[in-house]
Amino acid sequence: MACRTGETQLPDVYSQAEQYVPLTESTYLIMLSLIRPMHGYGVMQEIKELTGGVVRLGPGTMYGALTALKERGMIEPVESAEPVDAAGRGRQRKEYVLTALGREVLRLEQARLQKLADIGREVMEYGSAQS
Repeated sequence: MACRTGETQLPDVYSQAEQYVPLTESTYLIMLSLIRPMHGYGVMQEIKELTGGVVRLGPGTMYGALTALKERGMIEPVESAEPVDAAGRGRQRKEYVLTALGREVLRLEQARLQKLADIGREVMEYGSAQS
């Protein structure tokens, strides 16, 4: 990628993102939840709340997806903000957040889903997609 003087070259993550789309429903919802740092159980609760209880992820699905997303560089661990008392009690949970690559993959998936929704709306309204 050529750059003009004074410009910084964007990381290659944006060109890498297309290979990860389309996402499964569960992966999409997990990534959406990880816009802000969160631990696995929190993600499961967030998805349950976002979907009105329609989607409930089990721990196996959740942690398998987190492992895959981490290996692909779409999420990264962050230091937990959960309090630990003076005696050192408290639970250290792994929290994750989207990386730049993860945000780009999520953006591409949202655009893809929006396009599908638009096509569906046109077909339902007009009987076929309008060009």
